[in-house]
Amino acid sequence: MTVVSPLCAIPMIAAFLLLVPGRLGVSAPGWGALAGIAGLFGIVLLYQGLASGAMAVVAPVTAVTSALVPSSAGWR
Repeated sequence: MTVVSPLCAIPMIAAFLLLVPGRLGVSAPGWGALAGIAGLFGIVLLYQGLASGAMAVVAPVTAVTSALVPSSAGWR
């Protein structure tokens, strides 16, 4: 399923690129790459924490952080 879902998303992404108005800025690919690197870094840290056996600490901290970061980033 890990391989199938991105492949199924390609037609939907193509449709959105044609239907949703907007313009690709110069800095958008850079922000996208930075977000991807940060996500990779977060997943690596999560799995390292879970592998160390500290699941009772890592799981709740991850849950709270994953809820707080996006909600606090929207406030300006």
